[in-house]
This record gives sequence, structure tokens and C-alpha cells, in this order.
Amino acid sequence: LALAEVSLRVRRALYLDRPFYHYRQRVDSGCHTGNAKALLDWVKAYDHVLECFAEASVSAEIMLYVKRFSAYTASRAAKAALASKDQISHQKAAAAMQRYQAEYEATNQMYPNRIRAFREIMEWRI
Repeated sequence: LALAEVSLRVRRALYLDRPFYHYRQRVDSGCHTGNAKALLDWVKAYDHVLECFAEASVSAEIMLYVKRFSAYTASRAAKAALASKDQISHQKAAAAMQRYQAEYEATNQMYPNRIRAFREIMEWRI
């Protein structure tokens, strides 16, 4: 089961303000990659999370932020595709960006430079 599916089956959760898990970031990890195709796989994972959450009637606020992160990840894929001159991956990434562009822009209103960069990355320009 995906983490999203597991989270929907939890009956009760408790928040403890203590560290029990230490996260180590690696430059070469999957979420820090500059590989457009790998990032598009992350976008597919977000699509799966959104499907699970929609079926479970998860709140609109949570859905908004999952869509935002999907659009952001797609923008990273588009940027990587531009850098590697991979037009096919860029087209896929741009389509994913467009799908949740409204949510991305709505949640980034205080950062107009992010919105501007987001829109620029959607354009194929080599």
C-alpha cells in the first residue's frame, strides 16, 4: 500500500513534539534529482495520492496543497527537460503543470516571482 492509502486507514493519530525520526537529505536522492523522467514519476505518484484522497473525500484544503506540490514537481520536471533539451518530457511536464496551475498560483500569491517562473518554465524554448 502507498503511504497515502495507509494514512486514510488510520483510525487515530497522535502528534508528539519530539524527534523520533531523523531525515537525511542526499543530493543524489530521488526527490532531489534533476532527471525529468524521474520527476515525472513523482508526478504520477501525486496523481495516485489525489485519486485515493478524492475517493476518500479528503478535505478541499488538503487536496489543494497536494495539487500544488504536484504542479511544483511537474515544474521541476519541465525545468530539467529544458536543461536536457528533452521536448517530450517537457510536454508531459507542462501538461501536468497546466492541470493544477490554478492551485499552484492560488497558494503562491505572496510570491509573484514564483508564479512568473512557473509560467516561463511551461514554455518550450531552446
